[in-house]
Amino acid sequence: MRSPASDEPSDAGGAARGGVRSVARAAFDRIEAAFDAAFPPRANPWRTLGGLAWILFWIAAVSGIYVYVLFDTRADGAWASVERMSANAWPGSALARSLHRYASDAFILVTMLHLAREWAHGRYAHVHRYAWITGVALVAFVYGSGLVGFWLVWDRLAQYSIVATTEWLDVLPIFAEPLAGNFDANARIDDRLFSLLISGLGLAFWLGLRGEVVIHGSATADSDGQAVLLVGPTGAGKSTLSALLCACGRQLIADDAVRLERTHRGWVVHGGVREVRLRSGATSAKRLFDGARSRESVDGRCALELQTAPPGATSLRHVAFPRITAASEPCSRLIPAATALVELLRGLRFGAWGPGEVLAKQTRALADLAREVPAYEVVLPRSERFDDERANHTHRWLVQLGMADDEAPRELCRSS
Repeated sequence: MRSPASDEPSDAGGAARGGVRSVARAAFDRIEAAFDAAFPPRANPWRTLGGLAWILFWIAAVSGIYVYVLFDTRADGAWASVERMSANAWPGSALARSLHRYASDAFILVTMLHLAREWAHGRYAHVHRYAWITGVALVAFVYGSGLVGFWLVWDRLAQYSIVATTEWLDVLPIFAEPLAGNFDANARIDDRLFSLLISGLGLAFWLGLRGEVVIHGSATADSDGQAVLLVGPTGAGKSTLSALLCACGRQLIADDAVRLERTHRGWVVHGGVREVRLRSGATSAKRLFDGARSRESVDGRCALELQTAPPGATSLRHVAFPRITAASEPCSRLIPAATALVELLRGLRFGAWGPGEVLAKQTRALADLAREVPAYEVVLPRSERFDDERANHTHRWLVQLGMADDEAPRELCRSS
């Protein structure tokens, strides 16, 4: 009878895999035997690849902390700061950068060799199954961390690499908007680029892996603590409509990345950033907010800081999907739950990055959201500028839908 722990193949496919594994194991055994002639058995690096990888990880981590302290996160200062480190402008900076660079490269190489050796020896089943599954999953994080570290140098090769990588990722149904356009020209990259890569995207990515529902959208709240969520692709008018809603008396909850949660009191929206990012055609909306601070964002938009909702979760009243068309007047229509689910899935941040069960969890949550919260398609007139006429037309529609008070702000009434 076959032993449960046996690696003996049971079919043709298993025989092929077993043959390849036997060849790989024999190759590792020969290499280990050759190194045994130069090293004591317990000091043979081929027999301690896991421990060696762990040591390299800590060398890369400790040196990376010091390197990051000296690193300039401005797009126009990243490469210069790396050059200053290489020239030893700070105590031990050249050594720290070299240690970080080569320890990171060696860590990835040794990790892959360790993975191959464990597979060749059949240490991926039974008592080894958990360690194997988690180890293989972490390889993607190791590779991704190394790739981002390569990009942070921000020389021409790094820019070429990030553009090529994002063009490849844009083919996959992962992100709600194309990524490559954010890196294909220096004019579109500002001083907050690497802060965005490290903090903003990383946070949304981590929440997505946890199975949290993070939507590419914008949310505002009224005085009664009821929220409306605007969802759509880039250029759909989410931030522009949120700005107008805030001009009509609402408060900003979050823009760009919105976290949703189902609680005992229904669906709620969690607070996020304190500003909306307006495209060039809507920057004239700034005049509706006297004294509001603004800046140029990473992608060349006008980031306008608005009054935000109080801390805590805000109950979600309804969802709207803006559409910019050639229509002369704003209008809206209630859409079926199935249509709303499709649109919500398109707006899911980093959904396809997680395991299948995480994506299934997010899909079930969005299906519940589509059934339980009314969803509208919102048609907005296309306009080159956010002028008084467009604002008034949109405001009247907001009143009809119940998303704004009857009284428009003074700036909107001037052209009535």
